[in-house]
Amino acid sequence: MLINAGAKRTADEAADQVQKALEKIVSFKQINQDRDYAELKEKVKREEAERIAAEEAAANAAAAEQQNAAAEKEKASADVSKEDKGESVQEGRKSEAPREQSQIGADKSGGPSLQRNEENRASKSSLHSRTSQHLSLSKASMGAGVGGSRKNKRVTYTKEYKIKIWEEMETSYIREGILALSDIKRQRESVTDGLNSCQRQFIQFLERPCSKQDKVNEFVQSFNKFSLEFPDLRKDDQTKDELMNRTERLSNELWAIVDERKTESLQQIATQSYGGWSDQEMRQLVRNMASLIEIEIKKFSTVYQILVHQEPPSELDAEILAKKLLDRGVSPFDGSQCTSPVLEQVFSKLLTNLNESINGNP
Repeated sequence: MLINAGAKRTADEAADQVQKALEKIVSFKQINQDRDYAELKEKVKREEAERIAAEEAAANAAAAEQQNAAAEKEKASADVSKEDKGESVQEGRKSEAPREQSQIGADKSGGPSLQRNEENRASKSSLHSRTSQHLSLSKASMGAGVGGSRKNKRVTYTKEYKIKIWEEMETSYIREGILALSDIKRQRESVTDGLNSCQRQFIQFLERPCSKQDKVNEFVQSFNKFSLEFPDLRKDDQTKDELMNRTERLSNELWAIVDERKTESLQQIATQSYGGWSDQEMRQLVRNMASLIEIEIKKFSTVYQILVHQEPPSELDAEILAKKLLDRGVSPFDGSQCTSPVLEQVFSKLLTNLNESINGNP
């Protein structure tokens, strides 16, 4: 392909045009990737919102059913207490009827006291019946709540339930995997930008002013001045020895400056290496790796439930374990051995728990 065919353009102009075309293509691809990622992110958010809404609706429905059941129980207890109150009042009146007949006309002041006694006994009996009924209902409701919680823990692994948990695992696996890989991609871009920034800073540090050229210029000017003022002494042996001594001193001064700048450059490299930026990025990388491990653990837990009909007996959580290790101060990366102590401990703990789960249910 001849870029300059039919036109009088230089090679630089053609190279600039090709570079602009490549930048346009790269920017177009980046825009498409960003658009696809934004669409995928919106889709994941929408599915998550729908799932949360469905769970809230189911929880509200269950709460409404519990409230209706509690209202029916309260109504039934109120009816029972009313019946007990009526029966107690009637029995009290029947028991006091002979006394009323015997005391009629004997003591007129006894009528109000007898009526007060009847009312007290009736109120006490109704209070006792209401209290006993309330206690019995509260015990029954507590027993029902405990039984209900136990029933909720008992899961029957039918074919439909297995299909349901497998489909939920697939959806969660894809969604969380995409999010974790997106986080890794963003971190890679962030690390690339950080490395470029460190490189630019170090180049600027290397280009700082130096006094070597000043030393050389001073030596040259002194030598030329001496040669112009005393041209006859150039061939003298003592003059030659002095010039050689000055040359040797200049060489020593230049090497001293070089060694000093080398030491400063190494200190700058150490400062940039241990400034905290790399450690922070390694911590984030460990968290991203733990997220990927956690996705696989959830898949294993689902397969374990389908095969064994129960949840794994040992706790398997890579993210929480990695976070605890990082909070304790465990180094995320060991440069001398090129390993990650945090991930090694996470792997060791998970393998131990997996062996316990498998050996517990062979």
